[in-house]
Amino acid sequence: MPNEKHPITFGSLPFPTYIVSTDLARAEAKIWSQKTTPNDLVADAVHASCAIPIFFQPINKRHVDGGLLSNLPAFVYLDRENSQRALASRVLAFTLVADEADASDWGTEAFLKLLANAVVDGSQQLQLDFQSDVHVVSIPTGDIKATDFSKMTPEVTNVLIANGSRATKKFFEQELLQIQPTAPTNSICYGMDEVYTRTVESLDLPLERVVIADHNTDWVYSLFPSLLCWRARGVRVDALLPALGDKADGGYRRRLLLAMGVHLTELQNATTVPLRSSVIVPRDAAQIRAIVGVEKQSGRRQ
Repeated sequence: MPNEKHPITFGSLPFPTYIVSTDLARAEAKIWSQKTTPNDLVADAVHASCAIPIFFQPINKRHVDGGLLSNLPAFVYLDRENSQRALASRVLAFTLVADEADASDWGTEAFLKLLANAVVDGSQQLQLDFQSDVHVVSIPTGDIKATDFSKMTPEVTNVLIANGSRATKKFFEQELLQIQPTAPTNSICYGMDEVYTRTVESLDLPLERVVIADHNTDWVYSLFPSLLCWRARGVRVDALLPALGDKADGGYRRRLLLAMGVHLTELQNATTVPLRSSVIVPRDAAQIRAIVGVEKQSGRRQ
């Protein structure tokens, strides 16, 4: 890109970013990121990842659409061999689902389009079968397929955006139905999984505020859908964290919280908070609750 005055490289990006294409020369997925390709241009990676076979020439005579090998590359976030290195324990993915093609519309051009669509979309279900921690929002596109470039009018674009909004809303509504309220007899939780479960049970309440205190930001990914839901509803979310002691990617998670509008308070020169807890403040003050995580008597930290 010789005419680009301000080329953006992966090393200059503030948030972890991964772009996947297929390297034909090496017969493997090519992954661009801050760690693997810090000096490469983001525009080149995007260009390569969009090069659908048959329709576009390979970039640099070797890179084509990543969908040829992986149309849902959640593996870049999930490290099965070392969970400590994984960027997330669960992934929320969005995928486009088109109607089946009419068998009567057959010919060379139709065949090539179906072949390209199968290359881009066909391996997705196989990948999902091996990635149990990936949760997918399926967005219907009707008769619009990945290669229908000429059909992308402003009207069609608006319809697809509306489809995406409805599909996402339906997904989260169905997730809420899976949450079974526990008996309100005890708000002391032995283990952070119990704390997270009790916290998300408040999603069915009209809330004013949520306050979360923890030793680090590991909870951000576990509660991310709930955080999105609260912020979308205008709920104030406060996070109380120690200034020290977070993991290497803790800085990214803190920036993510700030970008979502979460009020972040850091305890200076501290590595822990007095209490790992969540405070739920509904509009009905009689329903206010505090959820506290404690250690078992054996001394094992929860």
